[in-house]
Amino acid sequence: MRRRPAFLPIAGRVYHGSVGGEGVNKDEIRRELGRLHRSLFGCDGGNIRAKLWVCGIEWGGDLQALCHYPNQSYPGTTPTSLQIPYRTERGVPDAWRSSRYDLCLAGLCLRLFHDWQPEQDRSCRQTYLLHRLYNKNSDIFKLNLYSYPCPNVKTWDEDAKEFTRCEKKPHFRDRCKSERFPLVVALLKSYKPKVVLCTGTSYRPAFLTAFTGEACATLQARQGCLEIYQTGHTKVVIAPFRRLGSSLAEDVKRLL
Repeated sequence: MRRRPAFLPIAGRVYHGSVGGEGVNKDEIRRELGRLHRSLFGCDGGNIRAKLWVCGIEWGGDLQALCHYPNQSYPGTTPTSLQIPYRTERGVPDAWRSSRYDLCLAGLCLRLFHDWQPEQDRSCRQTYLLHRLYNKNSDIFKLNLYSYPCPNVKTWDEDAKEFTRCEKKPHFRDRCKSERFPLVVALLKSYKPKVVLCTGTSYRPAFLTAFTGEACATLQARQGCLEIYQTGHTKVVIAPFRRLGSSLAEDVKRLL
């Protein structure tokens, strides 16, 4: 019989920000959106030394949701001024505990790293999401391409225009490409994860630019539904968004 994994809170010092779910204020949001070249604002974070990084497109939600995001981070080593975001179990707003994306990602991590079988104990996903998914001792490090949240990938409301100072969403995405993506490339070269799993094939050029520096990088191989690219020591893997979850585990495990 398989043992149920135990996921306990990881004790540790909070270097910056708050504990207990108190979020960022609007001045902090403006400041971080103005320094995309040296900020991971808009990323869930976790363990930047993990061998698996995961990248989504952007947070779901709006300005109000963003203001409730826990502002917790620890110092990175390269560059030394960079703060690495993470979450603790006390920093997960109630509404986020049922995030479909996070629950699917929790299921993937459980199968990859903890020999979990969903047919035996489905409640493990919720426990893992709360206590382990994005904390400092996580099995993964989680990024997003774009640093401002939207209810869907086409939305761009008045708050978004004000806080990003971009009238149109493509303008903001161009800013992220020129300012945030070079930071991501530098981090990849410094920390050398084995695999970066990108979720969403329709954003292939953006993922490739963010992690390889080239929108038209050469496809190295296909494995199941995965497209595999190579940059330095790291495999950049693009998977369909709808396939995120424990069903991807066997294909990803072969790459780690």
